[in-house]
Amino acid sequence: MKKSYFPILVIFFVFIGCQKNKTNTKNQISNEFTYIKSLKLTKKSNSDFYHLIYPNQTSIDIKPIKSCIVLSAAVYGYIDLLKAHHFVKGVDNPNYIYNKTIGLRIKNGLIKTVGVGNLIAIEKIIQLKPDLIIASSSPTQKKQHDLLKKMGFTILYIDEYKEQMPLARAEYLKLFGILFNKKNESDSIFNLVEKNYNQLKVKAKKINHKPSVFVGIMYGDTWFLSGGNTYVSNLIKDAGFDYLWKDSKKEVNLLSFEEVFRLAKNAEFWLNISDIQTKKQL
Repeated sequence: MKKSYFPILVIFFVFIGCQKNKTNTKNQISNEFTYIKSLKLTKKSNSDFYHLIYPNQTSIDIKPIKSCIVLSAAVYGYIDLLKAHHFVKGVDNPNYIYNKTIGLRIKNGLIKTVGVGNLIAIEKIIQLKPDLIIASSSPTQKKQHDLLKKMGFTILYIDEYKEQMPLARAEYLKLFGILFNKKNESDSIFNLVEKNYNQLKVKAKKINHKPSVFVGIMYGDTWFLSGGNTYVSNLIKDAGFDYLWKDSKKEVNLLSFEEVFRLAKNAEFWLNISDIQTKKQL
């Protein structure tokens, strides 16, 4: 009488499949970010490197650095929080930098100017030999960025302004903690920010009266107003306000004075009015 090995084979393959699934699950590397949507950051197995993936699926490997050149003014806030000013060897447009420590280091010659306007001084960057160039993905500088990449320089693009959640913009601090070998400090600072923000958000939700608010001023004959799912509107909502354009599906509304006045004339608060201090200036 022949024995049937079919049940044994089924059990064998099921067992192997389960083991394979366990192995795959074990080897899966999770995203380091919780709130950031435009980037994905994973830790490479058995390595000091992290893998950063951009929305267009291009990617770079990053690890702690010893020096960098900064071509994006938004980065200085993160650098300041981590007290990582000494990593910066070069900057562009120094007249638009309002960081005292960076400004002093520029004055003392510890940080060099490598660009003005949209022009980058390639030869100065070559002389400084930075481990990393931190920039925003400006289309006006793309050709120069491409040239630097061909020369072997790594460019990290920081476009935090594309994030629509306030905590996502704060979470970029984690990335800089890795770059400056201050991961524990950056995680600690962000965790505190996250905790405080969420506590205030919960308090704001309990407020019965949500004060009405609108934002901005006219430039020329156009009033630029953020839509309902933007950084500005989310920040206002989390603070317990009623943003008058919260139902707008657009990212930006281009409106006339009359259109804004029609909805906002009885608003309780008017925020973000540039550097205007008095009604006379308006």
